[in-house]
Amino acid sequence: MVHLGEWLSAWPPGTVVLTYMAMPGEIDLENLTRALVDLEWVTTRTPEVGDLTIHPYDAPKEVHFLGFHQPTAGSAEIDPDRIAAALVPGLAFDGCGHRLGRGKGYYDRLLEKMPRATLVGVTLDRRLLARLPFEDHDVTMHRLATESGCIWVEPCV
Repeated sequence: MVHLGEWLSAWPPGTVVLTYMAMPGEIDLENLTRALVDLEWVTTRTPEVGDLTIHPYDAPKEVHFLGFHQPTAGSAEIDPDRIAAALVPGLAFDGCGHRLGRGKGYYDRLLEKMPRATLVGVTLDRRLLARLPFEDHDVTMHRLATESGCIWVEPCV
């Protein structure tokens, strides 16, 4: 994800960037968080009940019952309004910025709470599809980052 790192390195020090703790099959961005230490990295937590919450990336971690790491319950929460850029995982994306998630709407509900953030879908070239189904509640990405580059998307009609 060299291109994504180059794009993020242009942001001012202290910029708050939301990333994720990779699940199997997702691109692991931990090296990016270690390389770009001038950014304020935050990540999500999936509570037993309710929507995703945002916490400092360096908060103590626990293993979610689905096997991924996340901040522990009781970790300090970050206001979604502080997020300048959100790096978003997905099973697939299309050139319009549509995202195929895991079907529960967790990320869509979270991303709706950060209308000023630049939303970046992070995926592999092979997971960029011509067109994905899209519903009214789905949140569209502004950029896509793959191993080939980091590009702005063109909204589709």
